[in-house]
Amino acid sequence: MRFTLWVLICFLSLACSTANNNPCAVGSSAPCACSNGSAGAQVCGENGTFGQCSCDDQGGAGVSDSGALGGADTSTGSTPSGGPTFLSFGTNVTSITEPESLTFTAVVSHPQGSDALAGGSLVSPDGAIQYGPFGTGGAQKGAYSVTLSWSAINQAKTIEFAKEDKREFIAQFFDTQGRKATKTVTIRLHCNGAQACHGSCDIDFQNDRHDCGSCGHDCGSLYCFGGRCRSSG
Repeated sequence: MRFTLWVLICFLSLACSTANNNPCAVGSSAPCACSNGSAGAQVCGENGTFGQCSCDDQGGAGVSDSGALGGADTSTGSTPSGGPTFLSFGTNVTSITEPESLTFTAVVSHPQGSDALAGGSLVSPDGAIQYGPFGTGGAQKGAYSVTLSWSAINQAKTIEFAKEDKREFIAQFFDTQGRKATKTVTIRLHCNGAQACHGSCDIDFQNDRHDCGSCGHDCGSLYCFGGRCRSSG
């Protein structure tokens, strides 16, 4: 019995040693265990070895308004079998106001390595709005990012709300065989409690002849005083 146990231990040790010594394909991914017991993935680095385990519940975090780490909404998405895989996706902030910007960051891997990835883009939920492609960069292998300004978001779809608005942005990545993986994040747009018109937080509803009292209420040839159209002051 002792001899059998000793042989088994030696066999497992040899197998582990062999696996650790075998180089992996740069950009490829492998499953790993997260600290909370869930499954994660690790990416093969340029040195031919796998890096730290990345977990979806730990990745995709953004920085909240206070500057502390806070999770952005990345609860929805799809991952094709054998295709691109999101290791993380999130933003540096969870809400913006005029004239701020935000950066979307994704870490994506592929079972066949990074060369199998064709690229990715940021789009609206219906796919009608193409905000722009993800660019590569950063120290982490497979890291992509794209930055959007308040103005760019407004150009794609006019920002107008009474107090605030929430918009969904979808990151989609393709491989060379056309398989697509997606992840969604929700961002809050606000004017610090004020109303937004035509993509601007700075509207004088009391005196603006074109937005008198509310967005789009045009007084024509009349004047705007106290939020109402009048013939004179």
